[in-house]
Amino acid sequence: MKKLLFTLALFIGMKSFAQVNAHDVAEIVVKIDNDKFSFIHKEEYDWEMQLLDDKDATKLKTKELEEITDHTFILEIKDLGMRIKFDLTTKKAMVYEMDDATKKYSETIKITGDIVSFK
Repeated sequence: MKKLLFTLALFIGMKSFAQVNAHDVAEIVVKIDNDKFSFIHKEEYDWEMQLLDDKDATKLKTKELEEITDHTFILEIKDLGMRIKFDLTTKKAMVYEMDDATKKYSETIKITGDIVSFK
């Protein structure tokens, strides 16, 4: 009987602490070097990026691209010629910069970040 109750409690606990799906993320905080950046979902495909701990920081508009899975999504910051891929499984953020000559995005090994939190 105890085993059954324990299993039931564990199942209920797992349901209440289900992982956030990339389709449902409303806010994500990423640490790159010593800076933390906040990405907040505003509207359907619109996000806002802000450097945390800087009250005068400029907020940049970003766009969510349709390349989304259950565990990853990509935001594009056109003003900076960048794309950021967020992987909720590995808790990593990878920055891709646009090559002016080819107009394609390439992975930038120097700019990676750790996802501090998301909800």
